[in-house]
Amino acid sequence: MAVPQTLAGMSAAQRNAYNMVLLQRALPYTPMFGSFGGSQKASIAKHQGTTMEWRVYGGTTVATTGAGLALATTALTEGVPPAETAITAAKVTKAVLQYGAWVKLSDLLVHQGIDPIWAEAYALLGEQAGQTLHTLLINDLAGGTNVQYAGAATSRVTVASTMILNGAEIREAVRTLKRAKVPRFGDGFYHGLIHPDQSYDLQNDADWKNMNVYNGGSANNGNSLVKGTIGALHGVLFEESTDAPFFAGAGATGANVYAALIYAPRWFGTVGLEAQPTASVTDQGDSGIRISGVPVETPTKDDALGQFGVAGWKTSYGAKILREWVGLRIETGATA
Repeated sequence: MAVPQTLAGMSAAQRNAYNMVLLQRALPYTPMFGSFGGSQKASIAKHQGTTMEWRVYGGTTVATTGAGLALATTALTEGVPPAETAITAAKVTKAVLQYGAWVKLSDLLVHQGIDPIWAEAYALLGEQAGQTLHTLLINDLAGGTNVQYAGAATSRVTVASTMILNGAEIREAVRTLKRAKVPRFGDGFYHGLIHPDQSYDLQNDADWKNMNVYNGGSANNGNSLVKGTIGALHGVLFEESTDAPFFAGAGATGANVYAALIYAPRWFGTVGLEAQPTASVTDQGDSGIRISGVPVETPTKDDALGQFGVAGWKTSYGAKILREWVGLRIETGATA
């Protein structure tokens, strides 16, 4: 059984001069949950199991390229029916799993502690929940099969630290999506999630500097070189997050490898259960996560005197790349 947080554990805070205004925590940033991620959301109805199946129909290569039906460019022969056009369906499945965590607080800490500990506990749990689900999503996106290796690399183990993210790599990724006839987001861009270490290199690239110096800045209606913001380049609008895929020591001679995710709408899907819905989880709060608790002074068979209370969260969640050709990852090194 979990050991509760107790008043004794705060003895140092009780003895020392104390600022009653709590420090604000740095909330985790979860960009892939909002409109920037553009996921295709789904929910499994009650009594329908826990596995979701998505389907896309098209031509014979729909599973790998998303191609529609073959074009009918041959003129009809009078009185002769043409050959039938093949139509196929590709399907992707994902099992929904449960995730959750909880904490335990003593009655003395709740009643006599200086801080509003219940409020802090619930805030921490909400942040934990949002960050947990965002990490699970990124882990799935990091396993896609559409990969571009930086520079002369041909696999992850051949990516050197000097093979950094730059304008040329972005142009190549955009070309790949254009060749696959992948539509852009409603804002006119493809979207890209990059690690801050990749952002550092990209913003030092000549393409980025020229775009942001001579175009007056590509983000926040101003010069992004001055403001230090992330903007757009070669048709890709960027956000940065430390959650972006990272493979420690996986490159050439133990180099760290980073993965930039470049994608279009509905590249991936997220799914929950109708009975345990996962609504929007953002860096601004814990909306959509089931938060529950038992207050102190509540006798139970495990705590006959009501000496502790508990708080926790639980949700059902799954994420999956639905259409490999709609996005890709660029695996690079980064400047130390």
